[in-house]
Amino acid sequence: RTLHPDARTTSHASRTAFTRLQNMAAVLSFAESGRGFSHNLTLEAVANTAIELGFEKDGPQSSSKKPAQRADLQRFFKAYGVKAFSPFREKFEKEKLLPPEEYAALKVAQEIEAKENEFAPVTEQQYVEATQTADTLEKKWRLFKKPGGVGVK
Repeated sequence: RTLHPDARTTSHASRTAFTRLQNMAAVLSFAESGRGFSHNLTLEAVANTAIELGFEKDGPQSSSKKPAQRADLQRFFKAYGVKAFSPFREKFEKEKLLPPEEYAALKVAQEIEAKENEFAPVTEQQYVEATQTADTLEKKWRLFKKPGGVGVK
């Protein structure tokens, strides 16, 4: 935890305001995603990013509330297909993420491409090559004993 430079001489309210200001400055950078463990990935940083991207709860929200209380994190996490902070952190550390709108568009494009390429047509030459390869493979038979003295290949 970083303390206010004059922590011994300033009031508690001043130190609290400094800490809040410091937490508000922490914003998630999508450029850091996919690089493994990230020190900047905190709930406050995710909440600040969610607020910046328009994921704020409906109704009057006081600016004195913490960002995690003002941000609509459920909707933000749902945009990435997760339900909580820990799965989001794992996804952030493993995958290269984009802002929610771009990420959703990319996922839709990937799903459409996967459906189109689900069953690619096979040419006759590919079929012949595959059957020749399967015929050349060495097959080993094993005898499995079952109760009652019966053997099964």
